[in-house]
Amino acid sequence: MKSHDKERHVVDALYRISSLSVETQGTAEAFEAILEEVMRVLPANSASLSLLNPDTGQLEIEGGKGLEEKSHGLTLSVGQGITGWVALHGEPLLIPDVSKDPRYYPIKESIRSEMAAPLEESGRTVGVLNVDADVIEAFDEEDLKILTLLAREASRVLTGLWLIEQLTHKAGQLEALLGIGRHVAGKRLLDDI
Repeated sequence: MKSHDKERHVVDALYRISSLSVETQGTAEAFEAILEEVMRVLPANSASLSLLNPDTGQLEIEGGKGLEEKSHGLTLSVGQGITGWVALHGEPLLIPDVSKDPRYYPIKESIRSEMAAPLEESGRTVGVLNVDADVIEAFDEEDLKILTLLAREASRVLTGLWLIEQLTHKAGQLEALLGIGRHVAGKRLLDDI
């Protein structure tokens, strides 16, 4: 792909990821759309989005494309595998040949190269965006920069969606409390009468 065409695809992908904040109904839908955009722009055979579970401290695969069914819901310790290393250090990483890197954790037999970038919220790593390819040296430094850009935009969108989900949940709780308050107040009025 020509450099100009690639730049155009990246800009289009960034725009589509950015628009998810107003076009999706929730994070699960956004995960799927983000992974589609990443795979559209990069020469990947598979991609995954993992999040740090604050209760367990484990990385959990929340969405995947091109992965085997057994990998969905897979958990990794922070520091385990390429994805875990990125979560621990908060830095993007490119591995041209996974067979030569002791950090590699095999998730799919056909994977030969991998790269990952952190997802951040308020300056702390909350997850990892990861892509894999079935050929050695499928990715280069330019691809890593692109993945990092896409991960930053995905982080921004996901942070907004998480905030909306939290506010919606709190609004529901407040509505329930108001209903209970009205019910209790109504009973007290009847008792007073």
